[in-house]
Amino acid sequence: TTKLKSEPSSGLEPIYTGKEIVPYRLKEPNNYILYNRSTLQQAAKEECYRAPEKLVYKFISKKLVFALDDQQKLFLNSANILIPNVPDMSIKTVLAFLNSNVLRYYYKIMFGDVKILKGNLMQLPFPEIPPETTAEIDCLVDTILDGSDDCDEQLQNIIYACYQLSDKQISVIEGYFRKTNAESNESDFAENEAASGDILSAII
Repeated sequence: TTKLKSEPSSGLEPIYTGKEIVPYRLKEPNNYILYNRSTLQQAAKEECYRAPEKLVYKFISKKLVFALDDQQKLFLNSANILIPNVPDMSIKTVLAFLNSNVLRYYYKIMFGDVKILKGNLMQLPFPEIPPETTAEIDCLVDTILDGSDDCDEQLQNIIYACYQLSDKQISVIEGYFRKTNAESNESDFAENEAASGDILSAII
């Protein structure tokens, strides 16, 4: 059995867990490993680990949390790998949508699980957007990847517009996340059930 080490040393690679995944980025790793596939259990395919670009996400989470890895890093089972193929969308644009309030809200209503399952992710609706919108989103994602969170609200607003949501629908989504962040009871969700149906129809 391969043992994890808490300190880096020669020959070891960093290996990340779900705890090190935050929106868009990875935190510093807490574990290191001598990478030998023959000693690993339930390892992802080599081409997944070593893909030039991939998305990684928390497997156990109350909401969608995705980060970009473009350095061929290793991950334990609490972090899952996704290599998206959404027509006419770059991987950074897909990343922005998966971290958006819209798709987090959609996922919560439709699936409501604390496990983020790949089969459910494959059912998420992505809108058709023009190349200039993709370019604008990519630019904002690059800014976030460089360490600034100042443009998250701008990104959220662009994505709301991509789904053509009304101000009232946006207010319901944002109100839900304010309540969730305040750890309010899930039963609060029921009071917006009708509004939720309207939002789902608009997103689809």
